[in-house]
This record gives sequence, C-alpha cells and structure tokens, in this order.
Amino acid sequence: MLHLFLTGDYAKSIWTYFVAAVGIKGPFIQLTQAITQWWKADCSPKLKPLY
Repeated sequence: MLHLFLTGDYAKSIWTYFVAAVGIKGPFIQLTQAITQWWKADCSPKLKPLY
C-alpha cells in the first residue's frame, strides 16, 4: 500500500507535481503524514474541499 500510494516511481512523480503546485513541504515517510499535511494546508476556503 505504501509503495503504491507514496514511494513508488509513479506515486513520487504525482506527489512531486502536486506538492510543488500548492507549496506543501515533503518528503513524506508515511501515507498518514502526507494526508495530514494536505489536510492542514493553509489555502483558500474554496480550495479546501480539493485538498
């Protein structure tokens, strides 16, 4: 599960793309860390459902 959603080659490229776009800091060691960072991200109220 971790490899598929976080550490695999395709997962890394996807995370890198979106993390750079919204300015969230990585690297993420566990999937829960990544989800928590996105959940806590400071963003526009309109974009919060997308995060």
